[in-house]
Amino acid sequence: QTGYISGQNSRVLKTTNGGQNWVPKTQPSLINYSLSSLEFINENTGWTFVNFATVPGGNVFKTTDGGNNWVQYTTGGTSENIIAADMVDANTGYCVYNPSNRPVYKTTNGGVNWVPLTTGLTGNIKDVKAVTGNIVYVCQSSGTQRLAKTTNGGVNWTLITLPVPIDATSLDFKDANTGYVCGNTTTAICRTTDGGN
Repeated sequence: QTGYISGQNSRVLKTTNGGQNWVPKTQPSLINYSLSSLEFINENTGWTFVNFATVPGGNVFKTTDGGNNWVQYTTGGTSENIIAADMVDANTGYCVYNPSNRPVYKTTNGGVNWVPLTTGLTGNIKDVKAVTGNIVYVCQSSGTQRLAKTTNGGVNWTLITLPVPIDATSLDFKDANTGYVCGNTTTAICRTTDGGN
């Protein structure tokens, strides 16, 4: 029944009746930004991430009271335009930039601090899915391998070649083994049931 959406003009809305009605919450920023990713781990604790602009003070905003109040954090990177993020729990999460060809960033303290992780991918990383704090997948829009996977929280990454050269822009995994990847340049959807092997 409870959910959140975000979008243009720093707007965050909340529903408590399965989407029938939406209530505006406090804007994370008084400046109008594009909130490209929104992650809630429960009804109260969530993060929203700004894309298409580098925000003074950081592109990460966190709430612990359901969007009534927000605190701001930075990943510490330059041109901090965050296109996608996935939070595992109250402490651990990952985000990627737009345009990418930059590291994946990881937090282990709820967004207060972020560390860069080098994946080995060289194109624009478009999406990230953290199945657990250690098992994480990212996809990119070009290059020989379009997918990368870590099983140790980003210390090491395995590059994966998809069966068709899609412009990988979105991925989702229901568990460590079963997942889907899709993109723009073909109608194919790639599915794995063995963790990308």
